[in-house]
Amino acid sequence: MAKVCVVLGSVREGRMGLRVANMIMKNLAALGAEPILLDPLEINPPLLSQPLHFMKDQSQAPQWMLDTHEKIKDADGFVIVTAEYNCSLPPALTNLLDHFPLPSYRHKPASIASYSMGSLGGTRAAALARPFLSELGMVTLPSVVLIPTVQNAKIAEDGEVDDNERVVNSSNKMCKELVWYMDALQTQAEKAGGNPN
Repeated sequence: MAKVCVVLGSVREGRMGLRVANMIMKNLAALGAEPILLDPLEINPPLLSQPLHFMKDQSQAPQWMLDTHEKIKDADGFVIVTAEYNCSLPPALTNLLDHFPLPSYRHKPASIASYSMGSLGGTRAAALARPFLSELGMVTLPSVVLIPTVQNAKIAEDGEVDDNERVVNSSNKMCKELVWYMDALQTQAEKAGGNPN
């Protein structure tokens, strides 16, 4: 069973991202994947001063860092669920992911789901997520979920969607694509005896 890290970006009070993440995790589970939530609000990492890969003795890293790193290393793919903060990515998202070494992300597919209270659905954050995730070594996928006026999208806290066919179809398409890419990349890695680097 493929493992997918669903990474939340927002830690704001009243955030809507957990609803979006729950919707996506339900879709992934229905497709046979195992979603694992990485929530910077729960993990509560400090502001980055020393990433794991810069530590002389990584065994002395804080437990939250070791535990989160294991989840990232074990993941076959990622879904980034991001709000848009001032035409950019939420700092909690980049702060969390920057704590870990690039080889832990390399050659893993990543899908992007963005949302906003306004009419653009976090489009600018989604666009900025691509080069950031690529620099970490992930393979960003073409299908995205964009949810404008998320407060009116009829997504319940548990991820159930009521009468919003566009959001449901978009989420289903993105999740199916991610599962396909995880399988394709795993098959190629097995055939080639591993990743190219």
